[in-house]
Amino acid sequence: MKKRRKSSINFLNKIPPSLFAFIVIMFLLFQYIYVGNTIRILNAEITRLQEIRAKLITQNNIISAEIERLSGPDRIKEIAQDKLGMVIPKPETLLVVINQQEE
Repeated sequence: MKKRRKSSINFLNKIPPSLFAFIVIMFLLFQYIYVGNTIRILNAEITRLQEIRAKLITQNNIISAEIERLSGPDRIKEIAQDKLGMVIPKPETLLVVINQQEE
């Protein structure tokens, strides 16, 4: 005759209910602590990234203002005159003489 294999359900029936409840409670407590710790770590990371973002926004605004200042027409005129030796042309009067020959 073949021997029947005992199922794992019989093993669970042999564990006292109080021990089973203790194991389940300990597992849930571990999960609660683990999730709480993970949330705390992620909140710290979010705070750090928000601070970095604020600094980068400030730097971006400073750089944008500097670009606006440097690309203004007065700044370009100053560079053209001082560094490149260019001068602003003075208005000239131009006379055009048209020869009309009589035929």
